[in-house]
Amino acid sequence: MCSSQPQQNPGDEQQSQFDLPRIQRELQLSQLFFAVQKPSTNDWALELAHSTTDVDRGLFLTNHQTAGRGRGENHWLAGPGSLTFSLLVPDPCPPGNAQRCLLPLAIGCGVCEALQMRSTDLHPQIKWPNDVYLNDRKLGGILVETVAGPVKQLVIGCGLNANNELPAEQHSRAISLSQAEQALVDLTDLLIGVAGGILDWLPAVVQRPQDVVERCRRLDWLRDRPVKWVHGESCQQGTAAGIAGDGGLYLNTEGGLTVIYTGSILALEPQTD
Repeated sequence: MCSSQPQQNPGDEQQSQFDLPRIQRELQLSQLFFAVQKPSTNDWALELAHSTTDVDRGLFLTNHQTAGRGRGENHWLAGPGSLTFSLLVPDPCPPGNAQRCLLPLAIGCGVCEALQMRSTDLHPQIKWPNDVYLNDRKLGGILVETVAGPVKQLVIGCGLNANNELPAEQHSRAISLSQAEQALVDLTDLLIGVAGGILDWLPAVVQRPQDVVERCRRLDWLRDRPVKWVHGESCQQGTAAGIAGDGGLYLNTEGGLTVIYTGSILALEPQTD
């Protein structure tokens, strides 16, 4: 199903921070959905995906996301000026495919590549499994959710600190792109670059999985850092030891080398004598 015009509520287009026709044209979207404000673009995309199978390359975009979600019980706080969107696309992985753990990493590769293309001074990295870091601080996050049904689809949520002003208490652990570039960011340009990078890298999960692994290993922010692995009610400390070939994270603990696929990884401050 193709739509020649972005879908929005009456009056929304005048309030958009984005050049919607240009976005739809350059990303070759089947549909583009825009609202000035939404609780969660991922929830918005999931709701539509469960009611129709006609959207095979859709973008869900808002000026302001008020209740964004991260992995597990985490929340994504998105202040005015941030970039928050979700893509609804066909799932490239057959059921049970061994490369499924590579999905958020491949998407992270696409985001990092788009940022690197903006400037050679930007050196983004991936914090396993789904965060993007810049200058040792969090720039953004990724949330991948599977749509169950006869047509296998993915909802890919992405949130980036772009022009939003970060609270003072977050300055040591978060950064915005406007801070890094020392200039306001054109949100349309950023969206086209980042969403385009995601769409370019997504097929590599099945077609070129080793390329995804090798790229992630070069972008690995956690490598050799002391970390705490939280899974369920328990936690372990160890040292991140790189990305496994199937997308897991190698972790060195007192019990030896293991590979983890779930849970949360918290970076710890290096111990000093």
